[in-house]
Amino acid sequence: MAISPEIRRYIDQLPGQASPEEKWSLLVQQFRDGLFEVEFDTFATLPVAETFLRRKGNCLSVTMLLAAMAREIGVKASFNQVEVPPKQIREREVAVNFRHINLLVELPEGRQVIDFGVVDFDIAFASATVPDRVALSQYYNNNAVADLVSGEWARAFLRLRKAVELAPGNSDFWVNLGVLYERVGEYDLATDAFIQALQLNRLNLVAARNLERVANDAGHGGLIGGLVTSVERLRNDDPGLVYFEARDAYEEGKYAEAKRLLKRVVNKAADDHRLHFLMGITSYRLQDFGESTRHLREAFALVRDRQIKKGYRRQLFELKQSANL
Repeated sequence: MAISPEIRRYIDQLPGQASPEEKWSLLVQQFRDGLFEVEFDTFATLPVAETFLRRKGNCLSVTMLLAAMAREIGVKASFNQVEVPPKQIREREVAVNFRHINLLVELPEGRQVIDFGVVDFDIAFASATVPDRVALSQYYNNNAVADLVSGEWARAFLRLRKAVELAPGNSDFWVNLGVLYERVGEYDLATDAFIQALQLNRLNLVAARNLERVANDAGHGGLIGGLVTSVERLRNDDPGLVYFEARDAYEEGKYAEAKRLLKRVVNKAADDHRLHFLMGITSYRLQDFGESTRHLREAFALVRDRQIKKGYRRQLFELKQSANL
């Protein structure tokens, strides 16, 4: 997070008489206009100075850079962890769960969210401000995964240990630690790490799969048989995960499938405006206007955030416009 001399010189080029908020506004405008351009690279989790120098990084790298610059200017900035649709890749048998962090800036006119790298970012995504240590723990974890892929076991361990120290409650970090232990033949430690991951998050399917595999390899599969099936069943009933599955179905035009999924959970999380809104627009697509109206009214009654309400109204306007074409 350290500010380099190059970053300081860049900030010093901003008008000296401008207020911190005016300087920040100019910096963000340069960022949005492409005058301060950064190439997006999912796998490049870099220190602030290197992100600035190479003009390259993922959402976390760029968010760290902007946070450091905002604070240097004199603007209050915090990390904001966002619940985005679950996305997972497998890289040489290492499972990587992507998490998203953006920037929340406090300005006299209100809060400003600066987001980088999520094409389908939605203002309705659940989010929460997190301390710096949470963002930095993700920084160490991301780089540890890169070390795992390249076989740099010792460095991966040091980075994962740091990530766990900063955020011991993050289930995914324990999964990655378990993968590392398994790679170096420490199967008992790997088992303990996967169990810890599941204790922290009983919906962590990657942890369940890894634990079941290690147990089978050790000849103890009978002790935890059906673990993956049990976790999959829990995930199928989790409102948050079902929401994203239904959202994907809706965007693919599979409205009946989206409605079937939503019916399974909408009453279990009756205070989640996202489920009601998605049910409302899905029912509208299916021309069930009575149910659509009921769920849309419920969604707007539950929303407290003005920006989310504004976004919902815009989506409804666009939906009605497209339906009338």
